[in-house]
Amino acid sequence: MAIFSGDAGLDRIVTEVMSDLEVEVDATIAAADAAQAAQEAAEEDLLWIVDAAAADLDAAAFLQARRGPVILLGAERVSETLLDAADYYLARPFQALTLLALCERILGDIEDESAPLSAREAGERPHVVPRAPSLFKSRALYSEACRYVEGVLNAVRAERKPDIRACRIQAERIHTSLLQSNRLLLMALEPYERFELAAHCVNVSLLTGKVAMGLGWRLERVLQAIEAGLVHDIGMARLPERLLLKEGKLTEEEWALVHQHPTLGAAIVERMGEEYEWLRRAVVQEHERMNGQGYPAGLSGAEIDEIARIIAVADVFEAFSHPRTYRSLFTSYEALEQVVGLREESLSGEVVAALVDEISAFPLDSFVLLSTGEIGRVVSTNPTNLMRPTVETVWDPLWRPVEQPRLLDLSADTSVSVTRPLHETELPIT
Repeated sequence: MAIFSGDAGLDRIVTEVMSDLEVEVDATIAAADAAQAAQEAAEEDLLWIVDAAAADLDAAAFLQARRGPVILLGAERVSETLLDAADYYLARPFQALTLLALCERILGDIEDESAPLSAREAGERPHVVPRAPSLFKSRALYSEACRYVEGVLNAVRAERKPDIRACRIQAERIHTSLLQSNRLLLMALEPYERFELAAHCVNVSLLTGKVAMGLGWRLERVLQAIEAGLVHDIGMARLPERLLLKEGKLTEEEWALVHQHPTLGAAIVERMGEEYEWLRRAVVQEHERMNGQGYPAGLSGAEIDEIARIIAVADVFEAFSHPRTYRSLFTSYEALEQVVGLREESLSGEVVAALVDEISAFPLDSFVLLSTGEIGRVVSTNPTNLMRPTVETVWDPLWRPVEQPRLLDLSADTSVSVTRPLHETELPIT
């Protein structure tokens, strides 16, 4: 059930979302009538969707007293009172798909009845805990993103106009998933048998989004960073495919061709219009370096676009952590060491530090084999020692489910260590 207070445009979006969720909208109310509506529905746990632009302090008062979670739909200026009264704040602009994903998660938590009954009886605001998306949904999202990028690249190869606008939808879905769990991030770290440009772009996008979030960027810039990551190598589609698949090192002439791809990509984006100037800058500058030794313009330091700086780090890390035909494979930890060695000299030290914080040697939610024979899930990282995270035991040495999991801080308990990370196919799931 849902009650919505807002303008006609947002009303349409909410109605569309609730229709997709097969949820009946109990009422559409104006902000001025919100307090009375809340009083009438005081005994019910409703999902409230409130337009911040239409709400006022009276509306804030009823939000504080209501039962059920509140999504506040953003306006340019939002009072602190309203923000404090809401469980979620969704900034504009946003797509219906973003609201759909958020509502689906919240309604699922309400139906799960995970909140303690005593808290509900006491009239306390229920704490809505995000549930991690299933592995199946994450895989489907990753595959969909790869198909989208492949479609963009194929359009460029066929000299057709690529569907750049749809990139925003992919970015919003990725952002929602990254907020919920690290499953997509773990997929970005998985090895692949042969280099695929679309998968590389998706991986860079996931890493870029995660780093941008870690840096505390506002929502709009995070979404732009994810979008830019998805299409950062769009210019590669103008080059002979043999360059990507060639066995052995590239010749100087072949490298000269590869070095053209940022300029080629920028020209493609430029034709999309001035509204994508931010994307053009990111695409043309992603190979510039802090010390001025990059290409195509030899920019340095603050001259380089901030999104391009993140993509540069994500691109280098992705390249080191995945196989190429002309070099051997690094592990994620070794790849991090390589990237850290390039900080300040050619890569942004701030961005590299954020990557280390967000990725670590063993990313959050990944599984590891411990020296005790147990299997643990990484629940937090240790910035001072990437090899010794905090883990929660999930399976015992005989790989049976643990009834009472142990929390092990490996930085403090030196008697236990990580033997190696485990791929999802190795887990004893029945």
